[in-house]
Amino acid sequence: MSSSASPGVITYCYGGSMVYVSPADSYEQAIGLAQDSFPELKNVDRELISLEVRVTPKDQARVTVRIGRTAWVPVVSALAQYEIVHVCVPSRPAPVNSRILSTAEPPPYATDASSDEKAAHAGASPSGASGSRTSPPPSFANRVTSVFTRRPVY
Repeated sequence: MSSSASPGVITYCYGGSMVYVSPADSYEQAIGLAQDSFPELKNVDRELISLEVRVTPKDQARVTVRIGRTAWVPVVSALAQYEIVHVCVPSRPAPVNSRILSTAEPPPYATDASSDEKAAHAGASPSGASGSRTSPPPSFANRVTSVFTRRPVY
């Protein structure tokens, strides 16, 4: 940082580890410095990394404030020497498929079959022939729609 009011050293904190760094001149450089300081962040998309400080507003409880790209320079110039800047990467939600697989419910097509269809499948011969169906099985689109409209279990 070129400003004389900026601290000479701040502390980056990530995953329980801390490292002293010289404040970067820009937000983009600060993110790069975080990736250099913590090897586990090297392959993380820069857009997923954020920087935060903990502050205590007057007469309030301590809160976490994310530093926006345009606020980096003024915020850093107001930080105290060795003040902690938290490096954060949000946990990603599980992909839709893994949430569906983690549910305790049977798949929708197993519960949507009519009793006539169940009876027809139960009486099927080993060669694969079955009795006549009274109604077609649910369409793929209906099964998929049913799966995605159910509330996932986390």
